[in-house]
Amino acid sequence: SLARAITFLLDHHPVPLWGFLTGLILASALVVSRRVQGWSVSGFLLLVVGTAIGYGVTLLWPLETGIEWYKFLLSGGIASVAMILPGISGSFLLVIMGKYGQVMRAVHEFDPGVLITFGIGFAGGILAFSRVLKYLLARYHSLTMTLLVGLMVGSVRRVWPFKRYGEDGEATDAATQYYDCVLPEHLDGDTMITLLLMMVGMAAVLLLERLGGKAGGKST
Repeated sequence: SLARAITFLLDHHPVPLWGFLTGLILASALVVSRRVQGWSVSGFLLLVVGTAIGYGVTLLWPLETGIEWYKFLLSGGIASVAMILPGISGSFLLVIMGKYGQVMRAVHEFDPGVLITFGIGFAGGILAFSRVLKYLLARYHSLTMTLLVGLMVGSVRRVWPFKRYGEDGEATDAATQYYDCVLPEHLDGDTMITLLLMMVGMAAVLLLERLGGKAGGKST
């Protein structure tokens, strides 16, 4: 239902959109961290490991990957993991893999080849990973949550809206993954909108978490 709007924003206003996604991810990391039942030395080590892995992935994946069928199959399988991982969205994983914009355009333009391939990967991923995650959460709940927090924090580099490309500070190639994440140098209109949307994204996640907690309390 939002594919048309998101595709438009990706093409014409990508920076505010990345700001909103950054807010969602930062707040999600906070929400997941609250589910860690007691922090331990191994937990902090896993947090560091998860952060390093998440950051490393952003260095390996380009912003846009090829359109080969097996890449949509694989990305569908990985994105499906978010359906059963607490605190992580499928959109977040698609962004990390450079597939977010491509899948949104496929939905908007109704590309059956991409949608069917992605859907098969999505269904297969859920069937394959559900048992593994159930085991990890049952046996190592806090450690699994800690690792997820690290992955989200490290991966923020991918969606951070303020970037500097190239040695001269100019965005010479917006499709390259070689850039530095920086703080905004000027508080102009676009920057203010981006920061506002970042706060809106964070507030939305925290509000949903609070409402979900109240609903859970009433149901028990």
